[in-house]
Amino acid sequence: MKIKIILFVFLATVVFSYNNHTFASKENNTKKSIFIIHSYAMDYEWTAGEDKGIEYAFNDFYSNNEINKWTIEKRFLNGKKFQENSQKLQTIINKIKKEIADSKPSGVILTDDLAFSVFYKFIKDLNIPVAFSGINGELENYGYNPEDKNITGSLEYYNFISIINIMRKLNKSIKDVVFVGDKSLTTDVLFKYIKKQVRNNNEVKDINTRFYFS
Repeated sequence: MKIKIILFVFLATVVFSYNNHTFASKENNTKKSIFIIHSYAMDYEWTAGEDKGIEYAFNDFYSNNEINKWTIEKRFLNGKKFQENSQKLQTIINKIKKEIADSKPSGVILTDDLAFSVFYKFIKDLNIPVAFSGINGELENYGYNPEDKNITGSLEYYNFISIINIMRKLNKSIKDVVFVGDKSLTTDVLFKYIKKQVRNNNEVKDINTRFYFS
C-alpha cells in the first residue's frame, strides 16, 4: 500500500506541475475542480489504496488554505459489480460524461483500465489534463497517442518471466504455471500481457501456462 501512496505523490506532483493551466497553478485564486474516476468501488483494495494515495498527495502538496480552493468530485464505475450489466454501467458512464462536459473540471484522474478506456478520449477532446494509474493494457488501445499533451500517469506492468524463473529455482520440476484472476477488463488485459511475455521469451518455452477466470 505504501508503494501506491508514494507513486501517487510523485504522480500528483507531476500533474500539478503542468504549465499554463489552472490544474497546475497554485497562484491562481479561482476555484479549481478535479474529478477522480475509479474503475471499481472502494471495497476493492487497489481502489482504496489509490484513493488514499491521491488524498495524501493533495495534503502533501497543498496547505489547508490552498486545499479549500479545490473542489474534488469522486465517481465510481463499480466495474466489478456491473461487469455483466452493461446497461447499468453505460448509464453511470453517460451521467459522469455529462457532469464533466457541464462543469469542465481543471483536471481528471482515472484509475485502472476501465475508467481510462471509457473516458480518456472523451476528456482529451475537451482539452482537460488527465492523470492515470494502474493501467495494465497498452495505452494506444484506449485512444492514446504518443503526441498527446497534458497527460501523465503510471503503468502497472510486471515481469512474469522473472516470477516464473524464481518459482523454478524453488522447484526445478515445475512444468505448469496457472494464472487465476477475476472477470474484469483489468484481468483480461493483464492475461493478454502475460501471454505476450511468455510467447516471446525462450526462457520459459518449456513451461505450459494456463489462465482461468474465477
